[in-house]
Amino acid sequence: MRRAAALLLLLGAAPAVAQTASSQVRVQVNRAGTLTKTQDLDFGRLIAGATAGRAVVGTNGTRTRTGGVTLAGGTVSAARFRAQSAPNQRFTIQLPTSPVTLTRAGGGATMTVSNFTRNPGGGGPRLNAAGIRDISVGARLNVAANQPAGSYAGTFNVTVNFQ
Repeated sequence: MRRAAALLLLLGAAPAVAQTASSQVRVQVNRAGTLTKTQDLDFGRLIAGATAGRAVVGTNGTRTRTGGVTLAGGTVSAARFRAQSAPNQRFTIQLPTSPVTLTRAGGGATMTVSNFTRNPGGGGPRLNAAGIRDISVGARLNVAANQPAGSYAGTFNVTVNFQ
């Protein structure tokens, strides 16, 4: 009797039915982005005066001054970088937020560079249809009163994040 009841239960139960659904899998793989420096930031030649001053190189490579600094020729240029990745890809640019120290060759004196600016400005610029975008960077050089003469150099970082 038990067997018959068990058999009836099995026969009377609704059979389980497996259900299957499908999903597509997608991914877009972009080529790795690169950032290459093509030109250094150069403030040219300056003469320090009895009062502090500033020299500014704009993103277009023009130079201006304020305070006790005299512009004295030389090569002046904005820094230039080339970003490359997938066509029309968005990216962000990070510049230094703290002053960068320049040290005089042979030691004994420093200056700082601050207020970095960039072109393109704004948020989320795009690479062009060929996957390229040139970036220019300018900044302000802070010159102390009676800044010791000599050649000064330092480095700064620019970071591009491809999105």
